[in-house]
Amino acid sequence: MPSSTQSLPQPPADHPRTADAGQATVEYALVLLAAAAIAVLVITWATTTGRVGELFDRVFDNVVADMPDAP
Repeated sequence: MPSSTQSLPQPPADHPRTADAGQATVEYALVLLAAAAIAVLVITWATTTGRVGELFDRVFDNVVADMPDAP
């Protein structure tokens, strides 16, 4: 384990830093932001239309209808 006085490894001196060093992080953040926006839209649609509740009602009714009668 490195001591607190040791520094972290540095890139070689002949490896110049580029302007796109944080590009992957920014792209990842944008993808997460887009996914969150889509999730909000889907949740909003699901709560305002009532279609999800209707779907669950139909599934539950079908499951109950297919169950054998208790002895």
